[in-house]
Amino acid sequence: MSAGRSDSRRRVRWARAVQFVFGQVEFPGARRWGAALLIDATGSGLLRPITILYFTVYRHLSVSNVGLALGVGGTIALCAAPLAGEAVDRFGPKPALLLFWVVEATSFGSYALVRSWGALVIASTFALAATTSTNWAKTAVLTEIVSGHQRVQALSLQRSLRNIGFGIGGLLATAALAVGGDAYLVVIFTDAASYLVAIVLVTGLPAAHVRQRAHDLETTDKSGYLLVLRDRRYLVLAALDFFAHTNQTALVVALPLWIVFHTDAPAAMAGALYTLNTVVVVLFQVRATAGIRQLADTPNAYRRAAAAMCMAAGAYLLAHYTGEALAILLLVLGLVSLTATEILVSAGEWSVSLELADERHRGKYLSIFSLGNGLQTAVGATIVTSILTIGTIWLWPALGVMIAAGCVASAQVIRRALPRLLRPDQRLTMQDQPQ
Repeated sequence: MSAGRSDSRRRVRWARAVQFVFGQVEFPGARRWGAALLIDATGSGLLRPITILYFTVYRHLSVSNVGLALGVGGTIALCAAPLAGEAVDRFGPKPALLLFWVVEATSFGSYALVRSWGALVIASTFALAATTSTNWAKTAVLTEIVSGHQRVQALSLQRSLRNIGFGIGGLLATAALAVGGDAYLVVIFTDAASYLVAIVLVTGLPAAHVRQRAHDLETTDKSGYLLVLRDRRYLVLAALDFFAHTNQTALVVALPLWIVFHTDAPAAMAGALYTLNTVVVVLFQVRATAGIRQLADTPNAYRRAAAAMCMAAGAYLLAHYTGEALAILLLVLGLVSLTATEILVSAGEWSVSLELADERHRGKYLSIFSLGNGLQTAVGATIVTSILTIGTIWLWPALGVMIAAGCVASAQVIRRALPRLLRPDQRLTMQDQPQ
């Protein structure tokens, strides 16, 4: 009897822990969708850490050639965003996502056949274009199956699952690196297989009948990307997202360089802080964005992100002038603030990119909005190294101003647009919020 009560208590504690992390997001096919995302992210987390090592150590290509090929491939891949947006709107989010996963499975699997620089450019172009398209196609699919007030929280759950998958994949990649040799090929084929498993799972998702019917009936509007390009407010917010999204460059490029070359903290802090970032996102992404239920909540989220980024920049800059112990403490405090920025900016991006998009052309809108993020990924490292060339002391003030300015400007653009977009009851709610 006591053993049964003990098992029951453990189940209750586990259920409470899951609810704390993931909240109460419910929608048709949630478990199937979550399993697909987790498997997809695990495969990606398995391959990402060893990609460059595979081509340099196993295929004996030079580091400079691999870096150049991946850079060229990533830049060309940006040009595919409009085509992918057209596919989402023409065929629907779910069929487009399945197509993008097929391309990912094929292109990443083809890494096993790459022997030259030209082949790597071709393979990486298709792989990176499909990856970028897949990321926002998932968002489009989720908008088809989740009601409006739960979308941001559902996307937060999606991000948490992605980070869990990346963490699991990273651990498996560590084991593969320890083995070496043909283990690289096993990683590539495992990653390719993960997309195929995700395809099987998502194929069984229930269709979003209401929204899809509305989409199918709207066959007379042929304006396409002209409609998006006329939406100056949306284009401005997409451009500002380039600056707000610099928080990712700060995390994966600026912070490791700063720790190793410009503080007295041990170099191992770079990996430890990245792991801490993943844990914080998994634990708090859903809960931190629970209050962002409509577009009117977004300006405050952006302003809080700007404040958190200023705190992070200040902590990192101070770490440059202190000894090891205090530098470690400041780096941890800065990482928590930077992660808060990441969580709040992500919530703002989701709300803005979805709520301000014309539902008939959501794929095109999302593909345009993703260009700011993609461009930041492509040139972010160049921005960081250029600032460091000017002077070490300017790195975090410059990044802090760039990110905070992007967030504050986004908040202002949204707030000015709200009176024309909201219902009367939402306008009253907005008037109660701080300016």
